Amino acid sequence: MARRTGADARSPFALPLAIGGGIIATALPVACLMAGWRPGQELAVAVHEELWGRPGVWRLLRGALAYVAMPTMLATAAVVILVALRRSRRTAALLAAGMVLGNISVQAVKHITPLQAAVGSVDPLSGHTGVVVSVCLAALVALPSRSRPRLAPVFAGAQWAVLYGVMLAAWHSFPQVSGSALLSAGWLVAACAFLPPDQLTRDGSAEPGAWRWVAAGAGVMGLAGAGTWWITRMDGPPSLVPIMVTVGVASLGLAVTTTGAAMAAVSPYARRPVSQPAGRQPSDDVTTPT
Repeated sequence: MARRTGADARSPFALPLAIGGGIIATALPVACLMAGWRPGQELAVAVHEELWGRPGVWRLLRGALAYVAMPTMLATAAVVILVALRRSRRTAALLAAGMVLGNISVQAVKHITPLQAAVGSVDPLSGHTGVVVSVCLAALVALPSRSRPRLAPVFAGAQWAVLYGVMLAAWHSFPQVSGSALLSAGWLVAACAFLPPDQLTRDGSAEPGAWRWVAAGAGVMGLAGAGTWWITRMDGPPSLVPIMVTVGVASLGLAVTTTGAAMAAVSPYARRPVSQPAGRQPSDDVTTPT
């Protein structure tokens, strides 16, 4: 038997585990660092003072988040599992585990007193954010590999809408939202390490832009950070429009980053397809349930 060398000798799940584990390990420290940044604190105070309890369309936003967003996400999660079952029971179980573990982590930080004390100003994390990020990323991973690049903006947009909404409702600050999003994304990405080979891209052209998504998201969040610094240096309290723009840009960067991390976990750089006997060309989109 020929010895495997180079890329062939890599552990088939090393990169997704490294990405997911790294996100989980750094989610709360990064959120705490952001919460301790003085311009960010000033912006969070301004958001609360400007947006908390506003009537009219703002009340509709809070109602939609409270009574529409969560049921919609839970129904979507059920559909994701059903779709994944058509590919394999293993895929469905892993995606379900990633979603459940991510949201258990968020709720544990919200409700277990020692963890609340450890994260300080990042508490409470956003439960809405944890659900929408885990469900959207699971849906993206469950898609056939050729469909992911086309539909990734849809799932990034769904994440952005809820992340932006909970901050416009003044329910959570950006550090609280980012801590929840990163925890949920980390568990889902780590679960991708054990997906069947059929779930991965079959060639190097299907998802070449995964890391560009991550870089773009980080760049957009950096732009939001610059905007935060600028509006908190202005004379007088920040006005509503700069606040809304800065919060929207920050939430967009976070959604793009989590989407890129999930795409990277199932990209050709993460694991290599299992070699097939000569003459067999398995379908990229259809697998036999196991």
